[in-house]
Formats: sequence, C-alpha cells, structure tokens
Amino acid sequence: MNISKGEKYCLIKVSEETIPLFLEKFSPLYRKDYQEGHIIADFSDNGNLHKEEVRLLLGINKQHREQGYSFLLVCNTLNSDEFPEELAVAPTLSEAEDLIEMEEIERDLGF
Repeated sequence: MNISKGEKYCLIKVSEETIPLFLEKFSPLYRKDYQEGHIIADFSDNGNLHKEEVRLLLGINKQHREQGYSFLLVCNTLNSDEFPEELAVAPTLSEAEDLIEMEEIERDLGF
C-alpha cells in the first residue's frame, strides 16, 4: 500500500491481494490519520479483487461519508454494477477526481 496526500484528496494505491488484507493494514492508519479529507482507494493494479469482498468496504465508506468526505474506489477489473450502490466507483483516477468534485457540489447544495 502506498499512500500519498494531495491538495484535494488522499490517494491510496492498494497493493494488497485482498480487501481483508488491505483493511487490516489501513484501518489503524485511518483511525489515526485519515478521517478527514477525501480518500481515493486505487485498486486498478489489483487483478485479484473479488466482488464478494467489496462489501467489507461499506463500514469505512459509511463512516467517512457521515463526516462529510468522499470515499471512492478506482477499479477497472469489475463492472461498476457489481458494487453496492453505496460505494462510489470509477474506472480511472481522473473520473474519481471528477466524482469528488460532483459530490462536493452536492454537499454544498444540501443533497
């Protein structure tokens, strides 16, 4: 896992083979350092992503969104219809950045 903080969001390049392994490593860091600000978790280099495991991200997604921030996934190996609708998923980093902007506008408008 490689984490870099940018101006608008924190980018996590996920290298762990499974979502449970990713959460095992990231959850303590999240509680300590990453509860504020937008997060993009980039799974695009992870060909082992299984749709059954994606539901494990719902807890951190819900917690982050309740704090008023975006939590997005970049994944081009699974069809976006295979993800729970609560998760924001984009096939590319550029599209994830666009989603952050759209979600910020929605929050500003009270949606």
